[in-house]
Amino acid sequence: MKLKLSTKAVFIIKDDGPGMSDEVINRIFEPFFTTKKEGTGLGLAISRKIVLDHGGDMRCESSPGKGTTFTITFPLARKRSAPATTDRLKMEAENDPID
Repeated sequence: MKLKLSTKAVFIIKDDGPGMSDEVINRIFEPFFTTKKEGTGLGLAISRKIVLDHGGDMRCESSPGKGTTFTITFPLARKRSAPATTDRLKMEAENDPID
């Protein structure tokens, strides 16, 4: 079995609801756009902004009668290596209060 390392985390959210028309899909990330009677139209706009601000992406695919799929991706951060032991001990000593 081969494992493929990825540079991003991918979240896929699907439903089997009524789907959306192209007209609606093209506007769903616009602030204040809503198809709901009581909606503000801010939820998806704010969510997408947060995702983009963190270097990710948010996409939507939908067809009337076939449901909707949102795909959210985020870059994976590289794990930073710990400083060498002597450097770490030196930093700890410098940060310790002297009694």
